[in-house]
Amino acid sequence: MRKQSREEVPIFSIIIPVWPGDDRPYGLDYIDNLNWPRERLEIILARGLQPCRQRNQAVQQATGDILVFFDDDSCPEPDYLRRLAPNFSDTQVAGVGGPNPAVPTERYIPNLVDAVFTSRIGVLSKRARYQPVGRLREGCDSDLIFCNFALRRELYFQLGGLDERLCPNEENEFFERFHQRFPDKKLLYDPHVIACEPRPETIKLFLKKMFGYGRGRARQFKIRPSLWGAFHMLGCLAPIAIVTIAIIGGFWPVLYLFTPYIALLLYIAICCLITNNRRSLAFSIGPAIFATHITYVMGLWKGLFEFTEPSSQPETSVELEYYKFSV
Repeated sequence: MRKQSREEVPIFSIIIPVWPGDDRPYGLDYIDNLNWPRERLEIILARGLQPCRQRNQAVQQATGDILVFFDDDSCPEPDYLRRLAPNFSDTQVAGVGGPNPAVPTERYIPNLVDAVFTSRIGVLSKRARYQPVGRLREGCDSDLIFCNFALRRELYFQLGGLDERLCPNEENEFFERFHQRFPDKKLLYDPHVIACEPRPETIKLFLKKMFGYGRGRARQFKIRPSLWGAFHMLGCLAPIAIVTIAIIGGFWPVLYLFTPYIALLLYIAICCLITNNRRSLAFSIGPAIFATHITYVMGLWKGLFEFTEPSSQPETSVELEYYKFSV
């Protein structure tokens, strides 16, 4: 293979939104270990309270050919950029994302959350966001996630950046808008481009996250209605359907309705029992998935019927810092 000249090595700008009081984000230890020429890499920490605005303002100051978006606790593998870069040799490739697996831990709750995130029943088509699934392919918002995503800088400007009225689900709206604006460009999902992340430490934090995802999805639908968005909003009909069936037919029809769902939860529990590192989760994975779905639907209702329409958030200051490597 021909060795790349210095001029052919892309310049990456890594954008990380950071909370104001966080002097050293968790993920910086992993950023320090990235195998990439230091003179072809810049890291911008954007401190503030609104991640969309933080990212947008950091991009305004970025000089790299390719933007890489992480969260403050994203943990890329050392060869992350070496695996990412070859995908951009195709000029039709506009962006590349990869999975966001859990940081290994012995803690029970983070492992339970990860079991939900990596279950086909727990998060349906979004499973590829949280563990490597399949092979290199074109991706959509079911595969891609902004805490592990790279995009050509000029296209970010052409799209107008992230919609600051949304958080979360700003990434879903961004990907949807991208495919509408650039139907001839590709967004790739590469299962080998990995940036791990810790899972929530408590059930409360996890369910709060799921509620936010549901609320964000409904707000996204109000901002940018679409057929795919309408499909997601069907979750709002579940409580209405269950109550209606209970009123008309009583308890047994509701039980029959839930039987396939309960069977799927039992199947997931059995899968945990026969998996060495997940046996302890067998009795809690079913209730956790059920709580996930209920909380997400509650978030959908909250976002859909909020009295105020999604609007621009109040202006808050963003402080940019260019990170200097410690090693």
